[in-house]
Amino acid sequence: MFGDRKYPKFEQLVMALQNVTTVAKTDLMNLSPAGERAKKLRPRDKRRREKVGNVMLKFKEIRAEPITAEDVGRYCRDMSRFMSDEAI
Repeated sequence: MFGDRKYPKFEQLVMALQNVTTVAKTDLMNLSPAGERAKKLRPRDKRRREKVGNVMLKFKEIRAEPITAEDVGRYCRDMSRFMSDEAI
């Protein structure tokens, strides 16, 4: 994604986060129940989906302003709460 660089330029990191956020939001919306065929979500999965959506919305709101390293760090920490080591 960033070539051989261990530490990418800040602008590249922000653009990558924006792209990942867009892809994640699209995937999240595509997983929404659609009619009778959809699998019902457990209550904890619904809550997690709402929390992830809120974190992505907050990041989208701050994207309009100049983004700081603190903003990126906070976004990464918030999103890491919803990640697991298990394959889906």
